[in-house]
Amino acid sequence: MAVPDTNTFSLQDVETEIPGTQGNLSALFAASNDSGFNLTYKGAKDRLSNFRNYVHGGTGYVSTSPIALYPTTEGYEVADPASTITVFSDIGWNVTSNDIWAIPSLSSGFGNATFTVRVEQSETGRNTEIHVIGGSFDNKTYIVQAGG
Repeated sequence: MAVPDTNTFSLQDVETEIPGTQGNLSALFAASNDSGFNLTYKGAKDRLSNFRNYVHGGTGYVSTSPIALYPTTEGYEVADPASTITVFSDIGWNVTSNDIWAIPSLSSGFGNATFTVRVEQSETGRNTEIHVIGGSFDNKTYIVQAGG
């Protein structure tokens, strides 16, 4: 069993998955197994949504997609001219950018890999999506660039 892979699961769903914990998110994180988190949702382990698709006592998570990205769909702000994205996968995949100012170092790959996205300088703030597509699965992360 796993915590549901939905946006509507509850604290009770996580408590059911991790026996002996009740009503305290901090206790749930303390009792959790790092390997049980879905890499797509793991984040900083500071909110209930980090437990999405969590499997306690397992050696991994139940995935509805054969591709996971880090950083996740929450995205991140670009501090350098190049930012790193890690792909966790067991299938082949292709990389695309929604905008020409964000240029991935790879166009495709197979399995786990890390690639960079080079970002051209801009005086104004902007954001874009980087898509990693494998089969019928389209995972994306966002890049946000501050102006200046």
